[in-house]
Amino acid sequence: MAIDGSDGKIYFGGKADWFSAPPQRPLREGAVVAAEILSYLAATRDNLWDLYPPGQRRTQVEFEGLAEKVQNFISPYERGQVCLSGFVDGLTAYTDHAGHRLVFNVLDIPADRSKRPSADRCEGFIDDAMNRDSPVAFLTRSHGSREGEVVYHWSLIVRRAGSKVLLADNGTQTSMDFRLWHDTTTLGGGLVFVIRKPL
Repeated sequence: MAIDGSDGKIYFGGKADWFSAPPQRPLREGAVVAAEILSYLAATRDNLWDLYPPGQRRTQVEFEGLAEKVQNFISPYERGQVCLSGFVDGLTAYTDHAGHRLVFNVLDIPADRSKRPSADRCEGFIDDAMNRDSPVAFLTRSHGSREGEVVYHWSLIVRRAGSKVLLADNGTQTSMDFRLWHDTTTLGGGLVFVIRKPL
């Protein structure tokens, strides 16, 4: 996940502020997480190297270029934000365009608690991805500053230990209690991971 920043610092994944277009930060976040997934797959699967073929070390400039390409395939949902289906459809279109037919595994975590998969089911989904060496795109939905507004935030799960997950979140390494989030979130979110062949 390490990326050499133009400022001389090493970042844990990409940052939404690195590229200026489009202006909406939530749309950039979706593109950054999609680019992180592609970067990781290219580095760990010989037959996917062409999804992102930088040199020995990944640089901010290279990553910016990939994120900008990816965001052209991701359709914003509302107010420049990326919902679960928009993220998956955009990433699917990008990989198809690149000549790679990949399998996208998606788990929606709806706001309605009666329809929400259990925390055990969600953690099992994350474990399935980790066992296949595939990071998990993690969508969280939260209330915005305006009445009725929903804010979509994207990060990348790279490891799970017990109820805790390790995230690449806007260039930093962050830990959170996933089970606590699951049990207390009012609007839910979603999980996505990518593999070569169906489960």
